[in-house]
Amino acid sequence: MSALLLLLATVAAAPTQADAVFAALDTDHDQVLSREEFAAGYARVQQAIEVEARLRRQFAIVDASHDGALDGAEFAKLPLVVRLGAAAPALATFDADRDGKLRYAEYRDVVRRLAAAKE
Repeated sequence: MSALLLLLATVAAAPTQADAVFAALDTDHDQVLSREEFAAGYARVQQAIEVEARLRRQFAIVDASHDGALDGAEFAKLPLVVRLGAAAPALATFDADRDGKLRYAEYRDVVRRLAAAKE
């Protein structure tokens, strides 16, 4: 699905989200979406979709057991965890439901937090 179709589906699904999307795209806050604002917003949506796809691919690769979750051994093989070495936080730091594994949403949080810490 193209980013534009995804954006339009989001707008149709929830008017309050539509307002939020419009506000995010309307960078000069003049209540008019210029071609430039739309193009820049579209590029950001495309980039977000590409990042999400990369994260899902990486998750699938690291999830050696193919059970939809990362256990401790799989977590230890995440590139960001490997790079941080002994300084990497434990899996439990990100395990929101405390089941000893990371589901995809928890994994996405790991990547965001560790990438931000790396900067």
